[in-house]
Amino acid sequence: MDPELFSPTWWGGAALWMGGTTFLFLSIRRLITANPHREIPQFWGRPENFPRMVYAYRAVGIVMLLLMVRIGSETGGMWPVLLMVAAFVPLFIANTHHHLRVRRRRTLSLV
Repeated sequence: MDPELFSPTWWGGAALWMGGTTFLFLSIRRLITANPHREIPQFWGRPENFPRMVYAYRAVGIVMLLLMVRIGSETGGMWPVLLMVAAFVPLFIANTHHHLRVRRRRTLSLV
């Protein structure tokens, strides 16, 4: 086995990545629950109902991901940067799923 795998740097980076991804996902879930019948902008803009706690969730998540990149860049090369990008994939999936659900409800209500 690779001794690098069990280093505190690797485990710390993994914990920061999981924490950052979780906080970012919690931010989008909070927006979805605050706007169940409205679409949420994917990149720019604000939805009609915007809880202030979303700012805190996003700030903590992004700081954790940046710390992960900082710690991991010493040993991991480009992998931490790719993992940071991968942390945003669940956000896009959750937001797209929410948009599809909102559009489906709209079309069902018109029929």
